[in-house]
Amino acid sequence: MILAAAGRVIDGRGDLSEVARLKGILDSRGLRTEQLAIAPLRMPWQEPLPPGYLRGATAPLQAITVARASFAGGRADALLLTGTDRLRSDYAPTERKRLMQVFEGGRTHLEGYALLAQQFIESAGISREDFHKLAECLFENYRRTCRARSLPWAEPEERWFGFVNEYFRGVDCANPYVDFSGAILLVTEQAAELCEIPAEDRIRILACELREAGIDAIEDIPSVVRYAHLEAAYAAACRQAGVDFPRRFLAGDALLEVYSCYPVVPLAFLLRSGLVPGLPGVPALLRRLDVTVTGGLNLGRAPWNNTTLNAVVAMTRLLRDPGEKKLAGVHSNGSLGYQQGFLLLGREQ
Repeated sequence: MILAAAGRVIDGRGDLSEVARLKGILDSRGLRTEQLAIAPLRMPWQEPLPPGYLRGATAPLQAITVARASFAGGRADALLLTGTDRLRSDYAPTERKRLMQVFEGGRTHLEGYALLAQQFIESAGISREDFHKLAECLFENYRRTCRARSLPWAEPEERWFGFVNEYFRGVDCANPYVDFSGAILLVTEQAAELCEIPAEDRIRILACELREAGIDAIEDIPSVVRYAHLEAAYAAACRQAGVDFPRRFLAGDALLEVYSCYPVVPLAFLLRSGLVPGLPGVPALLRRLDVTVTGGLNLGRAPWNNTTLNAVVAMTRLLRDPGEKKLAGVHSNGSLGYQQGFLLLGREQ
């Protein structure tokens, strides 16, 4: 399977012309394109979705799974995934706040992640202060990436460096209020040939794995915090691709995007992926290697369910650069973490 086109527009910057152009070529040649969309904030979180919609940040990995089945069954030649949410322009602050109260009792993801952080700290045998130091190391890693890659995102205001609860500062929390539109277009090998897509524009899906633990509820945090499903998804993706990702990444030979909605998630990934033997090894790794290419979910500027879509678009652009690495891993996390996924992308030689 080939990731043949990708694009995004963030607060008016960027375009989707590449995706539109290739979709036009597919249509002109009579090829069949299945279409899926990522649910915006306005679609209530706990209600069933209409046909053709996917929910959660793992939507791109869900779409790849759908495409894999559709392509194998001969039902489609391509799959277009789109995501649009104008959090800045289309929602009043009071409406945003109301729509983000998605769990029983009007609780939010922030409240759920505070409980998750508490249980993670207890299970890891560290103090809250240790957790704060690790969170600070993560944010400095994200900020360094933004500066090194000259990403056009503004520095957070000073007030965001204050604590919003006993576990997180404002800069540790995701979902910036921006206007976002993005899309990726997946095609079969045959469609790539028929559409004469240049080899240098073809990004190959090497592996895509998703796992779940429990259900999407605050009450199921004890099932999530072990992160055995993260480890299983990661290991399965590496096996599927035949790639020793830890060796490649630690050698500086692979790109990575950890899912950084709250510090507990990237910390769990670094542990469960084997990139560090334990939490004491995290600061040294973060000083040496970038664990995102976007600058993370706060600095990287993508809202609500579109965060992994944003990362996949960014990674596609980088992999096409002949001066960049040829292998990339994208970690994704659904809601409070009951879904965990890992995607491996590779550039055509």
